[in-house]
Amino acid sequence: MATKTILVLGATGKQGGALIDALRPSDANKEFQLLALTRSATSPPARRLADEPHVKVVQGDLDSPDSIRKVFNDAGGKGSIWG
Repeated sequence: MATKTILVLGATGKQGGALIDALRPSDANKEFQLLALTRSATSPPARRLADEPHVKVVQGDLDSPDSIRKVFNDAGGKGSIWG
């Protein structure tokens, strides 16, 4: 099964963090690779997320369309993010 990339907004907050926990892979299921969007990739919560093998921390600001566009382009462009 191909790995699906999911972009998680607010990854260092309560809801985003809960989603990341819920999608933590088991040994048998490594279906998802998560892009954890945060305003500061160097914050302590973001650094903790970066230690998760199924998480890649990406920096962006929802008030800046250019920064979000960059996240999508860096992920591989159109069709590269599954959800």
